[in-house]
Amino acid sequence: ITYTDAKAFANTYNFPMTRTALAFTGTVSAEIKYESEKTDPEVTVLGANENFIQNSGLEIAEGREFTYYDIENNNNVCVVGSDLVKALFENENPIDKTISVRGAKFKIIGTLKSKGATFGNNQDLRVILPIQSARSIFTAPNVNYA
Repeated sequence: ITYTDAKAFANTYNFPMTRTALAFTGTVSAEIKYESEKTDPEVTVLGANENFIQNSGLEIAEGREFTYYDIENNNNVCVVGSDLVKALFENENPIDKTISVRGAKFKIIGTLKSKGATFGNNQDLRVILPIQSARSIFTAPNVNYA
């Protein structure tokens, strides 16, 4: 469905004690850079709202997740998976460091606890961006929102 449809759904079906997550996969083959280091082009980049991490069963290891303010103000912040931390920040704390995703800069505000891999899909090699920021980077017309 389109972003407009997804937002309309979230607004229409807004019930007490529930939180609707919106997300899309921008790419599964991103190269992420930090200073002179970079990953192989196999990082998944997601755009998500402030409810995605909790609704997806993900947990923050360090730092914080997105706030409503981060999403609505298009803040250039991100949450990264544990394998990305290992690849780029061997002996460094990644919180407040700036990475590059497709040339755009994002400050790391949180890291995810390890989820492991299933069927070759590494759940820990990912970057989650605020959905509005991700929409500005990944503009393919066939993007589907969930």
